[in-house]
Amino acid sequence: MDWKAEVAKLPDIQAADREIDRLRTERRDLAAGKTVADLSKQVAGAEAALGRLRSERETVARQQRLDDLARQSEEADKKRLTERLYSGTVRSPRDLEGLQKNIAGSDERIGVLETRVLEAMERDEGLGARIAAMERALARDKETLSARRSEAAARIADIDTALGALEPRRRALAEAVAPPVLREYDRIRGRAAGVGAAVVSGGVCGACSVALPPLLVSRLARGDSLVNCEHCGRILVGGL
Repeated sequence: MDWKAEVAKLPDIQAADREIDRLRTERRDLAAGKTVADLSKQVAGAEAALGRLRSERETVARQQRLDDLARQSEEADKKRLTERLYSGTVRSPRDLEGLQKNIAGSDERIGVLETRVLEAMERDEGLGARIAAMERALARDKETLSARRSEAAARIADIDTALGALEPRRRALAEAVAPPVLREYDRIRGRAAGVGAAVVSGGVCGACSVALPPLLVSRLARGDSLVNCEHCGRILVGGL
């Protein structure tokens, strides 16, 4: 077997393998939503915050309605007490004094309830403004997220097309390599970060950048067997 010729075929296979690995990793990340993860979390957080604000506004509005109903009830009680006070049917000074005190109590409670209703209205207005601003920001983020997801889907389609061309090419390249050499390349590639071969330049391994011993360089020049880098274990190829 012409080991040198067989090994010389490995850089083309490795180039195809590295591109396939890169594309598959990119596709996996896109499919898992990693490219939009931060924005997805931002949208989810904004939706949760918006939900809390809406709930708070509903609570404020509910309490406002209850306070307004209580105010109306106090107004009705005051009207009834006032009519009785001036009806002429109550003549006892003690009863008259009691009616006046009750009317004064109603006035005080009405004042408290009116203040609470006004405060609730102001709070509702502030919450409404915050909710509107958050809704606008959330709508923009959702639009951006949708666009990025569409871009990711389009990129996945492009990657599938590229892989559809690369994978048959890789198989053709692999079929042209002697099985023992290919097996060794695949074995090393599987445990060495996807790189099974290294081109030698200036007596230095192209994978780990370590200078090769002269004896190893001589063996590589002879080309009568596979030669592995003593430091990183990759199959050494050519250049010297």
